Amino acid sequence: MVFSSTLGLFENFISNSFGDFTQKAQLKNVDVNWANKLDFNYPISLFGKTFNFNATLAHFLLYDADVAVYQGEHFIRNNDRSGLANDGSGIGAQSRLYFGTGLTYQFGYKK
Repeated sequence: MVFSSTLGLFENFISNSFGDFTQKAQLKNVDVNWANKLDFNYPISLFGKTFNFNATLAHFLLYDADVAVYQGEHFIRNNDRSGLANDGSGIGAQSRLYFGTGLTYQFGYKK
């Protein structure tokens, strides 16, 4: 089993107005890219042949204040439209989760 995690934090310094350079720059909108991945590989012997069973579980989290995310119809029906555009989109996190499995065999392999 192998677990890997990567976290990337980004700030757009060009769009921020620093104004007076004697003051500390304030980080307002930090973009987040976070990826977690779990890989599993297990050899299985069947009928004198060796197969490899593989499984992967991964989760990605993305937050970017400059990207509009669709929030759903329940925000449009409510009168609370704080931070939402007219089309129901606003600032939010995006998440992706996937799971994959496989079975591999190498033909013509001799020890």
